[in-house]
Amino acid sequence: MAYKDRINLDGTHNARDIGGYPTADNKTTKLKRFVRTDGLHDLTDDDVKKLLEYGVSVDIDLRGTDEVARTSDRLQSVPAIKYVNINLLGHIMDVIASGNGDVPKSLGDMYIATLKSGQEYFKQIFKLMLEDKNATVLFHCSAGKDRTGMVAAMLLMLAGVEEQTIIEDYAISARYLSPIMDQFSVENDASLSHFLNSDAENIKMFIDAINKDYGGIEAYLKLCGLRDEEITNLRASFVE
Repeated sequence: MAYKDRINLDGTHNARDIGGYPTADNKTTKLKRFVRTDGLHDLTDDDVKKLLEYGVSVDIDLRGTDEVARTSDRLQSVPAIKYVNINLLGHIMDVIASGNGDVPKSLGDMYIATLKSGQEYFKQIFKLMLEDKNATVLFHCSAGKDRTGMVAAMLLMLAGVEEQTIIEDYAISARYLSPIMDQFSVENDASLSHFLNSDAENIKMFIDAINKDYGGIEAYLKLCGLRDEEITNLRASFVE
């Protein structure tokens, strides 16, 4: 499956496997290891069946408490799937929603801010992914481009995927989400419209910050609290 191919579900727009990418050491990211999606509240019964058949056994919901309360994750009630909610953006989303405090000027700025504020959450996310190296782990937020995009980019960086490919994997969300962007525009304040895109420069800023400000993805994950062995095992579980 190439990055431009979606998993065919009626209730999502941006569900994709991030396997199948070549790495710098001539390996490939493993299919059916990590799946990125947008919101799962509109999944049909057939969609749930397809995800189970695909092998999904862990669902990491990266949304905030209010988002979860408004639109519950359909997989949350599926006995065969372990559901965990980790509010990755935490106080950043609270600031944006309240209109108080300094709102990031761009998505790229928000991603960079998350590298500082979200370290404990990133630690929780990646430790969950390490619990079973053979599990198919699905992770998602509302649109599947920002919180989901950051986690996907970090996994692909760790695997050694070329930067341009990581950027393309992020940016393709704009095409897949175009049918529902009008809805997102109506639901959000007009002054926040610049947060609705998935321009390549946003994830480029994020990647650059990890490399230049933190010394690379492995150094950043160590800062979050992952041990060397855990980082090695996470990468090994994602490449073949």
